[in-house]
Amino acid sequence: MNVSNAIIHIAHDSAELGNIAAAYWCRQARNAIEDHGAFYVTLSGGSTPRLLFERLASPAYRNAIDWTKVFVLFGDERCVPADHEDSNYRMAREALFQPLGIADSHVFRIETERGPEGAALAYGETLKRVLPDNGLDLVMLGLGPDGHIASLFPGTPALSEELAAVVPVFVQKFSSWRISITFPVLAQARRIMLLTAGEGKAGIVSEILDKESSHEPYPVEMIRARDQIDFFMDRHAAARLEAGN
Repeated sequence: MNVSNAIIHIAHDSAELGNIAAAYWCRQARNAIEDHGAFYVTLSGGSTPRLLFERLASPAYRNAIDWTKVFVLFGDERCVPADHEDSNYRMAREALFQPLGIADSHVFRIETERGPEGAALAYGETLKRVLPDNGLDLVMLGLGPDGHIASLFPGTPALSEELAAVVPVFVQKFSSWRISITFPVLAQARRIMLLTAGEGKAGIVSEILDKESSHEPYPVEMIRARDQIDFFMDRHAAARLEAGN
């Protein structure tokens, strides 16, 4: 990966992936709470993040941090109702917020009912209002097979956004709108964690981690973080990477 401060974590299976990601998540939360009294994190959607959420809500981790000091935001959202099966908010609510009893006042969802433009503008204001001056403590990101992160897809104008914290993104291949944070927000994050799993991600993982590759940068390779980027994957996603080492 063309980021000098990227650390790679490879798990044997989904159970180990969930454990090492949950342990990392809790460690970042405790560090932030000790440093400035709260933990500000953005969540992502997808099956691998759901695995992490379920692990955090399990007996092994649910008492590992003070959840009353956790403030949750979202890195992106599909333009669907909050109770829709494709909603990132709904998934996080079912897998994390409800099992842990996280207060609604500590969860800041993207208000998709405002429409793409309205939701993006409103969420940008939410970030300004909620986040401390030092920004997010942790950004969670998934990795798409095309190298997208959050809803920053290849070939979309959002990749070159330098001012707005949140933008609407029309994804042509899905013929749908999404809302996404932008690279200026990622650049201010203390830590970034990327989660990916499965054989279907082996190709993109190999390509972005191959230092000899000469491809145009994927969105994931455009991340710049204030501190460190941690890449968590299972052995299936890392299969081609391992074969090449």
